[in-house]
Amino acid sequence: MGALRCVDGSLLSVAAVACRDRLGNPYEITLALARDHSPFAAIGERCGFRLARLAALVSAAREDPAQAAAWPDPDDRFPEPGDEPHVRSSLDAYLPGEREYFALRARDRTDLPGNGELRCSLRASAEWLGAVGWRLSRRAVLEAWGGSGIGVRAVLTSAELVTFLDTVLEGPGGVSLAGPVPGSAGAAGEQLGASRRPARRQRGRVPDGTARTRLPALRAPA
Repeated sequence: MGALRCVDGSLLSVAAVACRDRLGNPYEITLALARDHSPFAAIGERCGFRLARLAALVSAAREDPAQAAAWPDPDDRFPEPGDEPHVRSSLDAYLPGEREYFALRARDRTDLPGNGELRCSLRASAEWLGAVGWRLSRRAVLEAWGGSGIGVRAVLTSAELVTFLDTVLEGPGGVSLAGPVPGSAGAAGEQLGASRRPARRQRGRVPDGTARTRLPALRAPA
């Protein structure tokens, strides 16, 4: 189970719920969301491989030399949303704005409209620092909505996003999605696109050696 402290001070918990075949073997996951330990929303859309692929691409982007030239702070390094894992060469990649990584919803036949949604996007912003000039930064924005229409939001660095996705996928309801760690964003895209087996990162650390235990993406208490 992964948990995040949202901007309104509430705690959003996301737990993997295993999807099983006729023999009882897990093969994918859906998500159960809680806000301050109370049930908040159910995501019926199967998403384990999609979340694992995103985590692998973000990890690769943090150590990508091309990204390092444009974004000196590893926390600003993210893969470009969409099918292309490489960072854009055009100015669009650096202008303030928002682009979507995923939008997961309740998709079961018995789900009521507005039963739940989990969305993740990449948001770029610019801050004027006077004589220094503009300071550009990028963050992942995770937004969740419950059946009552209440929404919460968390803002994450690239390292925090990887940590959060890992804790969700490694939870008790998670499915084993092991694979080799990609060496770059391009390698991640090629490997994952060919085999559909997401990469598994070293638990507790990101590729540049940053300790995850200091990040606000937390494991919920057992």
